[in-house]
Amino acid sequence: SRISETVVHESFYPLGFGRPRRILKDYARNTLWLYSNTAILELLVDRESRFVAQQLLDKGNYDGALEYADSHEMRNKVYLAKAEATFARGELEESAAAFAQVTGISFEDVALRFVGSGSVSALKVLLREKLDSLPKRAAAQRTLLATWLPHVLC
Repeated sequence: SRISETVVHESFYPLGFGRPRRILKDYARNTLWLYSNTAILELLVDRESRFVAQQLLDKGNYDGALEYADSHEMRNKVYLAKAEATFARGELEESAAAFAQVTGISFEDVALRFVGSGSVSALKVLLREKLDSLPKRAAAQRTLLATWLPHVLC
């Protein structure tokens, strides 16, 4: 991997095709070809991006990791890591926006972290972003969040 500079996948070449000579890329068809003394083989690249999101996350490239996150669990993991990292750096409004996208954690605990930090603007971001991210059918959750807004805004 060019990102982590580690081997992500290894395939073994069958010796019956002779000594490998070179790997070439067909840019017109976006394919890879390996040729030897006796054969030409197409190299199939399958789900190349499956490890990219985790590698970018490990490097702290949260926006890049979100682009490659292919599941809800991975996106949630990226948003949580971004929220924690930005909170630790004191970028509270960015942290609040990321925390608002995270599912499976206590909203009250997150809100109390921002109350404890003394950042009313970050708390406003958290409440607004969370309210915007909830579906219309989540009436009870939306009502509870809406009751917080007047207390924060005053």
